[in-house]
Amino acid sequence: MKSAANNGRLKIGIMIESLTVHNWVEKIITDIVYSKHMELCIVLVKEKSVKSIASTKRKPTLSCLLYSAYCKLDYKLHRKRVPFDAFAPKSIEPLLKQVNVEIRSVSPNRGGETSIIPDLDQIAIKQYKLDVIVKIGFPAMCRDMIHLAKYGVWSYEHDDIMDYYRSYSFFWEIYEKNVRTETSLQITSNRANDGKVIYRSVSPTVFRSLFLNRNATCWKASEFVHRRLNDLYTRGWDYITSLDTYNESFQPATKKVKMPSNLQMIKFLSSLTLYQIRLRIKLKIMKEQWFIAFKNKHQSKFEMIKPPAGRFYADPFILMKNGRNYVFFEDYINSLGRGVISYIEFEPENNTYSEPKVVLETPYHLSYPFLFEWQDQIYMIPESSGNKTIELYRATQFPVEWTLEKVIMNNIKAVDTTIVEYNHKFWLFANIASKGASTLDELHLFYSDSPLGEWKPHPMNPIVSDAGNARPAGNLLKKDGKLIRPSQNCLINYGYSIIFNEVEILNEHYYKEKPISEIKPNWTEKLVATHTYNLNEDFELLDGKLLKFEW
Repeated sequence: MKSAANNGRLKIGIMIESLTVHNWVEKIITDIVYSKHMELCIVLVKEKSVKSIASTKRKPTLSCLLYSAYCKLDYKLHRKRVPFDAFAPKSIEPLLKQVNVEIRSVSPNRGGETSIIPDLDQIAIKQYKLDVIVKIGFPAMCRDMIHLAKYGVWSYEHDDIMDYYRSYSFFWEIYEKNVRTETSLQITSNRANDGKVIYRSVSPTVFRSLFLNRNATCWKASEFVHRRLNDLYTRGWDYITSLDTYNESFQPATKKVKMPSNLQMIKFLSSLTLYQIRLRIKLKIMKEQWFIAFKNKHQSKFEMIKPPAGRFYADPFILMKNGRNYVFFEDYINSLGRGVISYIEFEPENNTYSEPKVVLETPYHLSYPFLFEWQDQIYMIPESSGNKTIELYRATQFPVEWTLEKVIMNNIKAVDTTIVEYNHKFWLFANIASKGASTLDELHLFYSDSPLGEWKPHPMNPIVSDAGNARPAGNLLKKDGKLIRPSQNCLINYGYSIIFNEVEILNEHYYKEKPISEIKPNWTEKLVATHTYNLNEDFELLDGKLLKFEW
């Protein structure tokens, strides 16, 4: 596919409010500066705002004082609860000077609903023959800017968040109790005059804190620009226009485009206080308990395997060996504060099973023991995100002895790794979190000629960016000539339900799937979540979460 850079690097310009930016914005700029496919040519800064974010802030109006006060208090209370604060200020001036990027102060003039860049500034910009201008937090879209870059101006829906305490981004989702927090990257150009979405992602709304809802979302969004610029460079403009979102008109995720009034904030703060009280009471008097369940081909209902006190069972995987069925699962031990991998052996004729036995334990948490056979050997890939690895174990004496065969990937926060052999290749699915982001949102794909070989990242990564159906939920299934991928719906709560997705395209260049059915947490009483599904010719397996009173 033809590159958009004409055998050279993409030439990029950036429009920002200030040279002191939020951490998540600094990451965007740093990624561009150090990319081998891109050249940052010019940075346009709003005049009189060259030194700091603070200089761009406006004082809150009297009608919105409560909202501004809430934003400040919420930020102060929660920012230390995350390892990476997306909104801490950082100067990009040393970085820009180091790579000799022109910094140009501009003063847009108002022109109706948009702004106009002065002619002298336009002349200076044109000399760079820019491919893309990235706008972050600059004043309202300057319509004349779309003519100054070949592929237009790229901007975030939520770029008002640069003025943190006056931004309404990601607030109304909490106010309206919307479980979906969407963010998107759009493009406005001569080729897409009405604005086109070129990246959309969905996260579960964090209702207890505006800062927490914003923080993970903005860290995730910091990857969008670099990913789509890479796509533009390697796959060309035709690929950008082929994206499903490109053919949709840009529409904000929320209809409300203003800060909440003091009256609305009184209602919101009352609701938030009640939510926090209910949450604290719930945590005090109730406990979560995950369990696994099974049924054979003659049963109509699932039979539970409940864990003993101080433990929970989840993520069941089944494998038949020498006519006997073995189920491996996460065995979480409260006293250790981490999971180990245990197994039980099933007897299909009388539906009995053995006592659980621990077979794999490490100093870090293990879960989701994905199993497969290859060349007469049995392998396991348990989730080991606590060690920032994807690890492959081989059974030296099945089912009780396992040895670490290979570390497939290092320095990666990957969860629920699942492999399938399809069309003479091996495909590895895993949810991966970028810095500061959630493990619920984005599914990545890799491929190899061998499960012990080198894994190549798929060019469309992440292939799913939606917490409603990204995270794997068990083995891929082959049914009626179709490939079905189970996934977790994590929007309502973590592991709420299981979505079955039909894989429509799977090759080295493209991936596409569509949801076709769902298992909701209603297959037994008092269930609040169900997030792993597996089966073989004898048994069907699920897990589930109960809330139990603890007096």
